[in-house]
Amino acid sequence: MGARKFGILSIPTIGCCPFARFVSNGTCSNETNDLASTCHTSFKSLMKNMSSTLEGFMYSLVNTYNMTMTVITQKIGKHKFSFHLQMPTYSTSAISLVSSGFKDVVSACCADKTPFGLSECLKGVHLCKYRDDYLFWDAFHPTEKASKLAATVVVSSQDPAFVSPINFGSLRKA
Repeated sequence: MGARKFGILSIPTIGCCPFARFVSNGTCSNETNDLASTCHTSFKSLMKNMSSTLEGFMYSLVNTYNMTMTVITQKIGKHKFSFHLQMPTYSTSAISLVSSGFKDVVSACCADKTPFGLSECLKGVHLCKYRDDYLFWDAFHPTEKASKLAATVVVSSQDPAFVSPINFGSLRKA
């Protein structure tokens, strides 16, 4: 019969990582983010099709784009860089993401002291004093705090804006 349960993470807001912001003069790259968002839509269609045609097929699709954008947009107006983002409306179960407490959703924690922190995270490079204040660890990757927050949402959220049709915890038990 083969594998029948799949947990899939879609592509996050890659247009808002420190490197993409550097290339886009401080703003999120809408073009890149549109590609990430479209990829999720394609995954969603594919998973629905497969679940209706393959016996016993189950899945959980995580919208990492919406998850990350929720954290990023809570900082609008609180950071020196401009944002050009379009956000969907979320249910109240997004509260944990919105109240995540990140103080910097633009630059990297482990990097040089340029506005976005683009150097490689190597021995001797500048480390931010409070890692939990940062969304990004380096020019591309989330911090440990961001990863733990995402894992909590993936496993237990009931919010279809972030995970559907079921979360990873429910998929594991099914």
